Formats: sequence, structure tokens, C-alpha cells
Amino acid sequence: MRRDVLRTQRRKLPPFTMTPETIKKEKERGRKVFREISNNIPVMREPVSALRMTLKALAQSTSWVPAI
Repeated sequence: MRRDVLRTQRRKLPPFTMTPETIKKEKERGRKVFREISNNIPVMREPVSALRMTLKALAQSTSWVPAI
């Protein structure tokens, strides 16, 4: 990974950027996915438990959209 980063820096490529509109759309998409997960898994509708917190953390960690 270090080698790839250094190679990119040597080429002086511009940094990867996203428009604010794209970021907003992706955040909303992430919210929709999380809502779907929450509504389709019975344990996600129950009171807070260790299993529910674990599933929520997994759902957020597998998404590249920032936590909601």
C-alpha cells in the first residue's frame, strides 16, 4: 500500500474528490439501506441488546457512508 501511495504522489495526481451533492446522495442511500436492515431483521426492532448493537455496528462498518 505504501508503494502505491508513493507512486501516486510521484505522479502528482489530483486528490480524489466528491461533490457535495454526491456526498449528500450517498448519505441518504446509506440511511435507506440502514432503515431497510433495521426493518427487516426482527432483533433490530427490539430493545437495545448486545446482538442489536453488534448488528448495527456491522451494518455501519461495511458501508463507506459515514455513520448516521
